[in-house]
Amino acid sequence: MKIDYIFIVGSSGGHILPSISLINKFKNYNKNIILFTNQEGLVYKNLINNSKCKIKVFNEKNKFKLILSQLIFSFSFMKLNSNIKIVGFGGFISITPIIFFWLSRLFLIKNEIFIHEQNIIYGSANKINYFFCDNSFISFPKNKLKKKEIYIGNYFNILPKKISLKEQKSSKYKILLIGGSGGSVELNDFLLKFIDEIPDKEIDNYEFFVQIPKYNSSLIKEKYKKRVKNINFFNFDNNLDFKSYDLIFSRSGSGSLFEILYLTNKVIFVPHLHSRDQHQKYNKNFFKNNKCLLKDSSDILSINNNLYFNKFINPYSINKLLSFIKN
Repeated sequence: MKIDYIFIVGSSGGHILPSISLINKFKNYNKNIILFTNQEGLVYKNLINNSKCKIKVFNEKNKFKLILSQLIFSFSFMKLNSNIKIVGFGGFISITPIIFFWLSRLFLIKNEIFIHEQNIIYGSANKINYFFCDNSFISFPKNKLKKKEIYIGNYFNILPKKISLKEQKSSKYKILLIGGSGGSVELNDFLLKFIDEIPDKEIDNYEFFVQIPKYNSSLIKEKYKKRVKNINFFNFDNNLDFKSYDLIFSRSGSGSLFEILYLTNKVIFVPHLHSRDQHQKYNKNFFKNNKCLLKDSSDILSINNNLYFNKFINPYSINKLLSFIKN
C-alpha cells in the first residue's frame, strides 16, 4: 500500500493528542497514513476519525528489541514508497524511525521529516530529532527562532462541551482536578491539603470533580470520602468544559496549559517536578512571567472571568501545521 505520511508518537497524552488531531484533519485529503505508536497511544485510538489511518503498535519493552523492530518495519516502507512525510511528536519511540528515514537519503530516497514540540523546552527525544528534521513546529513563541523552527502553537480540544443538567443547576463551588492523561497521586494530595483548609461549616458548599490515577484508585477515593460528601471521580475525560468550574487544579503540561488558559485563568497549576527536564515548571513560568496566571488562590473564587482573554494561545494551531505539510 502506498503510504503518504508516517506519524510517530507515544509516551503520554500530551504527545499523542496533537498527532490524532492532525490525523483527523487529513480526513478530507485522501492521504494514506500509518501511525507508529505504543500501548500508551493505543489507549486513544477511539479518537481517530480517519479511515485512511492504519496503526502499527510496537509492544517491545526492551529498547534494543524496539529499535530492531522499528528498523525492520521502516525498511519495508522505504522499499515500497518514496516521498513519504514523517512527523514525530516526541517520545523515545520517535527517535529510531526519524534517524532511519534521514539516513535513507544517502541512498537517494526522498522524504521530508518534521517534528512537533509541545513544551517550551525540547524533550529528550526531540532534542535528538531536531538534528535530523527539516522543520520543527514549536508551541511557545520566542523572540528568536532557530533556523528550522516554525511557531504554530499547540493543539487542544475546542469542541463544544456538554454541560450536564446537574452542573447547570448547581449552586455550589465546583472544583475540578485533572492530572494529565494518567492522573496524578501528588496532585490529588495537593487538593486534599486544600480541602483540609476549608472550614467544616463551609465544606458542603463545594462540589469536587476529581481525576484519579488508574493505580491506587481505591486508596485515593477513600481519602476523599473521609473529608467530603459532594465528590465525583473519573479516570480520563476529553470533553471537559473548563469554564463551568470555579477553580481548577492541574498539571502544567503544555496541552493542559493551553486548553485551560484559552478559556479561564481560575486555575492552580502544580508542575510535575520529577521529569528529567522539569519542562512543566518552564511551561508554567512562561505564562506566569507574561502575567497570564493568578498570583494565588486566596480570592480566586470571587473573580469575574467574563472578560478573560489570553493573547498567547492560538486554538487553530493544528490547521497551521496542516497547511505546512499537506502538499
